[in-house]
Order: sequence, then structure tokens, then C-alpha cells
Amino acid sequence: MLLRIRNLLHARALHLQLLNQNEALEGKVQERTRELQEARGQVLDLYRELAGRNRELHEIVERLARTRDESGRQTEAVALD
Repeated sequence: MLLRIRNLLHARALHLQLLNQNEALEGKVQERTRELQEARGQVLDLYRELAGRNRELHEIVERLARTRDESGRQTEAVALD
């Protein structure tokens, strides 16, 4: 009878330990999930910034190409005169 009571108390202690570990793990999962969501937001912000800079770069290249083309046409016109 004492052995059975001891085993039940031990099983109960193990069960409580398991519950505590589950709660601790759930807390870590929630913390990591928040960190991942924050990191995802930062990555999206950086992506948007990069996309904006990429658009600016394309506009600069287009302006340079137009300037070069216009300069080339002016040079040709002067040469033809």
C-alpha cells in the first residue's frame, strides 16, 4: 500500500514537472514568435526601402541614357552642319 502511494505521488510530481515544462516551452514559443514577427516586419521594411532605391536608380539610369542620347544627337547635328 505504501509503495502504491509513493508511486502515485511520484507520478503526480512528474506530471506537475511536465506541466511546468510545457508552460515554459509555450512561453518561449510565444517569445520567439514575437521575435520572428518583428524580424519579418523589419525585412519587409528593408525590402520596401530597397525597392524604392531600385526605382530611383532606374530613374537615374534612364535620365543618363536620355542625356547621352540627346548629347549624341546634338553632336551629330553639329557634325552635319
